[in-house]
Amino acid sequence: MNQPISDARQLADTMRAFSVSRLLTTAVTSGVVNAVAEAEPATGADLATNLKLAAPHLDRLVSALVAVGVLERHKGGAVSLTPVGRLLADGEGGSLAPMARMLHEEGWSAWADFPRWLERSESGDDVFDAFDAEPETYEVFERQMRTGTARHAAGVAAAAGLTGDESLLDVGGGSGGMARAFLAAYDGVHVTVGDRPYARAGALAYLSDVARDRWRFVDLDFFEAVPPGHDVYLLSRILHDWNDDKARRIVRACADAMSDAGRLLIFERSVAGAMTASLAMADLNTGLMCGGRERGLAEFSDLLAAEGLRVTRTVPVSGDHWLIEARVDTAGR
Repeated sequence: MNQPISDARQLADTMRAFSVSRLLTTAVTSGVVNAVAEAEPATGADLATNLKLAAPHLDRLVSALVAVGVLERHKGGAVSLTPVGRLLADGEGGSLAPMARMLHEEGWSAWADFPRWLERSESGDDVFDAFDAEPETYEVFERQMRTGTARHAAGVAAAAGLTGDESLLDVGGGSGGMARAFLAAYDGVHVTVGDRPYARAGALAYLSDVARDRWRFVDLDFFEAVPPGHDVYLLSRILHDWNDDKARRIVRACADAMSDAGRLLIFERSVAGAMTASLAMADLNTGLMCGGRERGLAEFSDLLAAEGLRVTRTVPVSGDHWLIEARVDTAGR
């Protein structure tokens, strides 16, 4: 949703949009999209048999997917994926299947709790703790993160303006999606990916084709401490997952680790002025999913200043995504 609702028809369509979302995510999680991709063209009877789904209901799902443009029907009734439908099939390189699975499993339950969320104060629970005990859930989450990171990573690396011989710590870097972009953009940069232990295996696999003398993985808890000794510290889409108190703790840990010459780079979705419809909805989603919030550029500046850092650059990367550069305010250190 990028624009405000302007008329009754649009209002009605928007209220019904949840059903289209559920249609698309169910088409992925039920296996229908991948089954069509493997068999193209696929018949309804074969899909029902192979996926063990009720044929009459499946026929209606297929008809709806044709109507919304995900499938196309051929003479005789068989179907295949449209170009946009292929984005819902599994695979690297822009697949939205990880997002569909995350929304289907986590997003729906979070938004179902929306009325009750409005009545209570923020939870202090750390939703990421679940990944320690649920590696499958983490894998779904991390695949979605890699897909999202891939859309922006090259732009972030270019905007960072490194000289090529720095040491960079990607704080909360997951399986290394952003690290890969920096390693590709700067021949002399050494990258350390820092995250909780559950992310280690994914990083080792995802960066396995990169020379090991250029990168490493370290276990860290960014609420407690961040390793010192790096020229650049990167927080890519980290702070929005947390409320202001916890976000300040993360920034404080980075500030404590930085030298006077060090830089903190923050990549986040943000706005320079009034909140847009798209960012406002993202803000609610973040609050419901993990208790965090989206912030404007001025709010990031205030958050950083509270921990002894000053904003030295803000660079638009793509759409409403920005790279914010901050340095130690030596006058107050």
